[in-house]
Amino acid sequence: MNAPILMLSYEAPPRLSAESILAAKALKALSDLSPSGPVIDLVCASPGGEVPDDAALETLLPGTLRVHRLPPAPPGPKTLRARLMGGKDGWRRAAAAKGAALFPAAHKKPAVLYSRSHPPASHLAALDLATGPFKGVPWVAHFSDPWSQHSYYKNRVVKAALSRYERRVMAVASILVFVSEALRDLMLAGQPEELKAKALVIPHLFDSSLYQQAARPEWLKKEINGPKIMAHVGDLYGPRSPAPLFAALVSMPQPAQLSVCLVGRLEEKFAEAAARAGSAALLRCQPSVPYLQSLAIMDAADVLLAIEAPGKDSVFFPSKLVDYLGARKPIWAITPAGSFTSRLLESWGQPWCDTGDSAGIAAILSRLAGGELWPPPPAEVLNTYAAPTVARQLASALNCK
Repeated sequence: MNAPILMLSYEAPPRLSAESILAAKALKALSDLSPSGPVIDLVCASPGGEVPDDAALETLLPGTLRVHRLPPAPPGPKTLRARLMGGKDGWRRAAAAKGAALFPAAHKKPAVLYSRSHPPASHLAALDLATGPFKGVPWVAHFSDPWSQHSYYKNRVVKAALSRYERRVMAVASILVFVSEALRDLMLAGQPEELKAKALVIPHLFDSSLYQQAARPEWLKKEINGPKIMAHVGDLYGPRSPAPLFAALVSMPQPAQLSVCLVGRLEEKFAEAAARAGSAALLRCQPSVPYLQSLAIMDAADVLLAIEAPGKDSVFFPSKLVDYLGARKPIWAITPAGSFTSRLLESWGQPWCDTGDSAGIAAILSRLAGGELWPPPPAEVLNTYAAPTVARQLASALNCK
């Protein structure tokens, strides 16, 4: 029997976060690709803390997966550095200790270490193991987001600490996986060639089998026979603002043959603008839903909208875009010019508008309100992000196949 893979991912089901969903889909895709493949021991955070739960997410996990959960970071005041890195006595240290305890005999080690971030604590626990009891074991470090160059982190102490840690992780890991070329190029800029030689780009994936597993919500069933439905699935808060959309909706001529559905947490500061837009157009704001139901909503919508925060040259690759892709519907984004999303949608043949382009946003809404839809991304694009394609790339990186 081959030695197991030891996977460290702070976020994992039933925690409802973007990284938890990504980890679950990756594990399912690997299992679907090779049902008799290697056993995986997953060390992750328990439910709780400040992240909601989604019990249905656990149905994505393979039956052969062995899950080892550890207490998450407690809710309440906590430094950003402690949240990201696990703290001196936090999850990072507990995860490294648990990983070592799973292989107590000196002659028995995992076949591969596989860690996923965000948060960085997952990679830092793997770093402790790779430079300690599991020295010499191949380590695959998977990055979904930037670290020290993350636009949300402004504290210089935090950024400096992340910079030191990311250099150490990239130096020790055997393979570096990035979800896009843009993220790879950002994080490896100025790094030695030997680090760049270890880099692979493996994108997010969608799983076609998941879109009709959950029932459509009752409010959506009532919308089906009405105007075209444009859905945005995801939270809107902070700089990720629906204000440009709301302003364009207010100015739309009536009656508009378009129903705009925002599904997810809408920060209170946007409530007044939402009310004005809702009185002028068919706007529906719904709270967050479980992941599989979000896919059912995408499957039912006529067009799917992504909204991003203003910011120059953003490298963020929203995993939601790939879930949208799997729904096989037209996609539109309100995103900064020069962002990874804008370049990606152009390559997919889908429109986007800059966050400050009020005329462009109004023009797209006018097209949709008139019943005009553009073709969804073509089949060759879908194949690039389909679960079997991406699973083969990941399996190769993990030497599973």
